[in-house]
Amino acid sequence: MIEAILVDKRKEKIDGRDRWVVTAQCPTCEESRTVAFAGWSALICPQCLREMHRPKPRRGRPPSGGTRPSRSVRIGDAEWEKAKSRAAARGVTVSKYLRDLVRADQ
Repeated sequence: MIEAILVDKRKEKIDGRDRWVVTAQCPTCEESRTVAFAGWSALICPQCLREMHRPKPRRGRPPSGGTRPSRSVRIGDAEWEKAKSRAAARGVTVSKYLRDLVRADQ
C-alpha cells in the first residue's frame, strides 16, 4: 500500500458550483491526476496500476526540519503588548521571543 502525494488544493467550477479538488501524484511513477478533495479513500494509478491510498490527516504542521506538530497559544492584548515591547528591547521578533520563552520553561 502506498500513499498518494496530494498537492495543489484548489477550487474549480464543476457543474456550475465551486468544488475543492487536488492533484494526486503517484510516488512510484510520478503520474498525476486531478481528483475531488473529499469522497475517496483509494485510487488506481493509470500508468503503473498501483493502488494509492489517501494519506491520513495530520494534526498541526511540523516546523521546518522537524517532526513535532506546532502548537498555537492564545494570549490577551495586554500580554501581546508586553511581549512586543520585551522583544523590541532584545532586538528580536515577537515570535522568536515567545518561542524562546517556551523553550526556557521546558
